[in-house]
Amino acid sequence: MEKAENFLLQCLMITTEFVFTRDIINLLCEFARLQDAKGDSEQAVELLVFVLQHPASHESRLLEGRIEDSAADLLAKIEAELPQEIINSALERGQELELDEVVAGLIGQHH
Repeated sequence: MEKAENFLLQCLMITTEFVFTRDIINLLCEFARLQDAKGDSEQAVELLVFVLQHPASHESRLLEGRIEDSAADLLAKIEAELPQEIINSALERGQELELDEVVAGLIGQHH
């Protein structure tokens, strides 16, 4: 999982440098998937809520369809597994996130 995380981080830094917003949002969805796989489902929910409210999530990816569809599917899976109070607090925190802060936080966590 560490290799996957490093790969996503490198992609995030490159897409941020070139300001490819749709790709950044897509990568945040993939970070949420990785966080869920690592057992950090609460942080995954925060990211997914942010992704779903971002306008770029409505855009389609070449082979995978709309970002929001993938994010919503993963969020539904996690919501079925976590207690409602944890979901509610993560949903609230996710709605307050800003793109620059999310990206800087992920990059900062790994440096």
